[in-house]
Amino acid sequence: MMIKKISAPIYNINEEGLFANRDYADGRLIPSIVISSEEDDYIKEIIKLHSNTSMGDVEVQWGGTLFSSDRWILNIRFYKPIDYNFSIAFSLKNHYSIIDAIFQSRGLRIAYGHKGEKVSQVSNHIIIEIPDTGIDSKWEKTLVKIVKSKMRKLKIPRKELNKVTLEQINKMREILNIRFKYNLE
Repeated sequence: MMIKKISAPIYNINEEGLFANRDYADGRLIPSIVISSEEDDYIKEIIKLHSNTSMGDVEVQWGGTLFSSDRWILNIRFYKPIDYNFSIAFSLKNHYSIIDAIFQSRGLRIAYGHKGEKVSQVSNHIIIEIPDTGIDSKWEKTLVKIVKSKMRKLKIPRKELNKVTLEQINKMREILNIRFKYNLE
């Protein structure tokens, strides 16, 4: 396994949710986050720039931190219309459902804003594709551990723990199958 150190500003998630629009992704729900950073707010300008252009080139890579198993990092690099690299820190404890939604939908809507600004309130945003980067099976195992841990805290009997964990994951994913359909009238 190769360890690659990426030096890029890290943005934190202030709000998360799901976004749907008939004009994007055939009306599917897309995971949406509102981010900010204490060290850099250049992404705010990048989002404005991208909102005025039709497409750009983006490369993404999931990673973790060596010293904390509670965080996954999504590194995003824009190549066009401008070269910019940044990372988004996801807490596995707090953001596991939005991470799973990203893996399931293969997309992410990103907006810059502050704590308390809901995903529906922030107008400037970008939507990027998050393709398969080869860690889906690692994510599945991680998700099962997270949900199973939450079920244990709810005092689910050990005999039912695996079944209840998988049911919970399936319920989370059912929501992502909702689509806004066009009115053809």
